[in-house]
This record gives sequence, C-alpha cells and structure tokens, in this order.
Amino acid sequence: QTEERYIKTVTVLIDNNPSPFAGRFMFTPKSGNANLFLRVRVNDYTAIRAIAETNDGELFMSKRFVKASGGCSAPPPPDMEKALERMGKMTFRTRTEAPVEPIAAMLNIRHPNTTGMQFYHVTQEFIPAHYVQTVNITFNGEYVMTAETGFSMSEDPSLGFYFVPDRDGELRAEITDSEGLSFTKVHKLKVVQD
Repeated sequence: QTEERYIKTVTVLIDNNPSPFAGRFMFTPKSGNANLFLRVRVNDYTAIRAIAETNDGELFMSKRFVKASGGCSAPPPPDMEKALERMGKMTFRTRTEAPVEPIAAMLNIRHPNTTGMQFYHVTQEFIPAHYVQTVNITFNGEYVMTAETGFSMSEDPSLGFYFVPDRDGELRAEITDSEGLSFTKVHKLKVVQD
C-alpha cells in the first residue's frame, strides 16, 4: 500500500449463501497492507470470492471452493440473554508498542449477528436479523479501514487487518449494527524507534 498505488476495496462474496454479501472492506495507504482476516458463515458448499479494486480502478478476483454447510441457519447462541448482555464489547489484539511499519491487529466484536433464519427452540420462533453493519477503524483520527458487512459474517465476528502506527496514539473502532446501536473501543499504542 503506497500513496500512489493501493488496494482501495476488497469485497467478499459467498455465492450460495442466502445473502452472498459478506462485506466490503475499504483500505487507505495508512493500512500499510491489504491483507484481511475474518470469520464468515457458509450455508452450503460454495465458492467464496474476494474481489479487489485498486485506487486506479483495476479489478482482481480470487476464489476458493469451500465444503461447509448450515452456517446461516445454525442454532443461535445457547444463552441468547447473555449474548445480548455482552453485545458490543470489543477487544483489540495487537501490540502496545510497535515499530513504524505495518503491524497486524485483530478486532474481536461480541455480537450475536443473527441472520433471521435461526430458530430459537426456547420460544419456538425465528430470531430477527440483527448484525454488525458498519465498522470504522482509525488511528489518531485517520482512517485505516472501513467496512460494510452483512449477516454472512460470523457470530461474534473477528476482523484482522494491518495498519502503520507512524506515531504514538490511539487505535479506535466504531461499529454500528442493523438496529442502529453503536459501540466504540479504543486501544493506546506507543511507537518504538529502532
């Protein structure tokens, strides 16, 4: 990722899911690296596609066939009340001290991310769709990555990304879900000069 040429977006599609759209992830040169790590639901044997677009409009696609099933209608969390209580809690997994180079970070989000196709045996009803819709990650107020996501993201989604900490500061995640609820997490980081 350089100012002149960088991957601007990566769109992840899961062909045979009821909603193939897993997410669109937007990067900046501050990302340092456009690698992405995430957990998704897979409803049936399917191709998973990642479509990357560079800042000059070039498109690239990679796909992989995956054998899995039942993800979108898998049972909800066993204790839905507890899942709702901890909804919105987030943790960053990354260093607290880092050099000025791209480093990996993982954002773990507590959210049931229900699909609307999950049957809750206690009430004998389908649970309405309620999932993380937007993720904005900044370092010292500058965007590192933003994401628009759908219910094909897993329950308690994790999102791994890279960023370049060019000075001491604050890594911040702000998420909004499909019900309009918003949550924020901040992680302090100190830059170590070699």
